[in-house]
Amino acid sequence: MPALGFDRVRTGTVLLTALCASFCLQCGDAVAPQLLPVTGAGGSGVGGDTSAGAGGIAGGIAGAAGASSGAAGQSGAAGSGGGSSGASGAGGDGTAGSAGDSAGAGGSAGASGASGAGGSAGASGSAGASGSGGASGSAGASGSAGASGNGGSGGGCGQGAEFIPRAPLVYLLVDRSSSMFMAATLGGPTAWPAIKTPLLQTVQTFQDQIRFGFSAYTGVVGTTCPLDLTSVSTMSLDNYAAINAVYGPLGGTPAKSESPTAYALASLRPTLIAATGAKYLFLITDGGQDFCNDTDPVCADDAVVNELQLLEAAGIETHLFGVSPGSTFLTVAELQSFANAGAGAAVVSGSTNLASRCAGVSEWAALSKSYGRAAGQALGTYQTMGGATPAVSLDPSDPTAIETSLLRSTSTLKSCVFDLRSGSVNLSKLGEASVLIDGEPVPQDGTGWQMNSATELDLVGQACTRWRDPATGGISFDFPCDVFQ
Repeated sequence: MPALGFDRVRTGTVLLTALCASFCLQCGDAVAPQLLPVTGAGGSGVGGDTSAGAGGIAGGIAGAAGASSGAAGQSGAAGSGGGSSGASGAGGDGTAGSAGDSAGAGGSAGASGASGAGGSAGASGSAGASGSGGASGSAGASGSAGASGNGGSGGGCGQGAEFIPRAPLVYLLVDRSSSMFMAATLGGPTAWPAIKTPLLQTVQTFQDQIRFGFSAYTGVVGTTCPLDLTSVSTMSLDNYAAINAVYGPLGGTPAKSESPTAYALASLRPTLIAATGAKYLFLITDGGQDFCNDTDPVCADDAVVNELQLLEAAGIETHLFGVSPGSTFLTVAELQSFANAGAGAAVVSGSTNLASRCAGVSEWAALSKSYGRAAGQALGTYQTMGGATPAVSLDPSDPTAIETSLLRSTSTLKSCVFDLRSGSVNLSKLGEASVLIDGEPVPQDGTGWQMNSATELDLVGQACTRWRDPATGGISFDFPCDVFQ
C-alpha cells in the first residue's frame, strides 16, 4: 500500500498510512486526503447454524471441516480468504455410527462465519449441538475436503488513523488608511492591491496548517473615528473563503481615512488573549500612526509600542511588515521600535521628553490615566539600547517579493507537533513506523521525529527546520497496522 502524503501544504489534513500486515485480506487503496474506513469487523466466529447428524459437519469460522470423529474428509480448509468454510465438507459415502443418525449427505458448513477483527477467523466457532459422531462411526473413505471455500468479505486491517497539526493562530491586521491607496510615485502601484493578492494567496496556501484571523482598520474624522475595524468573525483552519469574502471586495473610504493603530490593537487584545494555542499577530502598516486625528506621531507611536508590549506580555508575538519603510509616513526607526516591542525586545524612545511632549495630547493623556501611568511616565517601556528584531519590508512595486516574504514568514510558524485524532500508538513498536518529508525518511532520533506520548508526534531538530522551510513540499506518516493499539 503506498504511503500517504500531501502536496506541499495545499492539501487537507495529514493522513497516516496504515500498512497491512500479512494476515490482512485487503486494506483498500489510499485516497488522500479523506479518512479511510475501518473494514472487516466481526468479533468472533459463529458456529454452524444447522446441526449435522451423527456424522454432521461442524460450522467452523475458519472453514475447517467437521471437528468430531464423525466429520467427513481430512481437512476441509477454508479458501484463500479464511472467512468461511468450504462449500461441501461432508464425505460422500461416510456413515455415522450406531449411536448417531446418518450423516446428512449435504450437511453444509456453518453459514457466513464472520472474520475476526484482524481479518482472521473467529476463535470460538463451534460445532452444532448434535454434530458429534456416533461412538463407532467412522468417516467414509472417499470423503473429500470442501472445494474452494471463500474468505470473509470484511477482513481488512484497521485503517484511517489521522495526524492533525497543532495549528497556531496567525491574526492578520492590515492598515486601511488613505496612504495605503496612494502611489509613492506618479502612476506607480499602490500598496493595498499589491499586498491583498499575495496575502490572500498565503492564507489559501497554509489554511490547512494555520488558523487565520483577519481585520482591517482605519477611521474617518466625524464619522467612524476613533476606530473603524472590519473583521472576519472566525479564527480557524480552512478560513480562506471567509477571509476572502470580507477582504477581497474591501477597498478604501470615500473620505480621508486615518491610522488609529493603537486603538485597533487594544480592541483586538481580549479576543487574541482568549484564543487557545500559539498565537501571532501580523501587523501590516505604512505608518502615519495617529489617534484618528493627525496628532503628534511621537505620541501615537508611544501608544502603539505600549499595546505591542502588552500583547507580547500576554503571549502574543507580533511580526511587523512595513510598507515602504523610509517613506514620509514610516521611518526605519519607527518600524524597528514596533518590531522590538512586538517581540519583547528592548525599545528606544522616539523622544527624550516623550511624556511632557505628549501630556497635552488629550487622547494620549486619557490612555495614560487608564493605564495608571505616573506623571512624567511614558505609555511604553523604553531602554537606552534597543534590540534588533527583524522586520519585513514590503515594496508595492514588487508583488512577487511581497508574496515570497509573506509565505516565508508564515511557513516558519507551522507546527512541528501532530496529534493522533483517535486511538493510540504502541510505543514499543515504533521501529516499524516511519516519517517522510518530501519522500525522504526522517530519522527517529534527536534530529528527526519522536513520539512524546502514544498520541503526540513531534518533529525535532533539523526535521522541524526542514518542515518549516517554504521549499518543503509535503510530509507523510507510514505506520503498519500492528503499531496501533
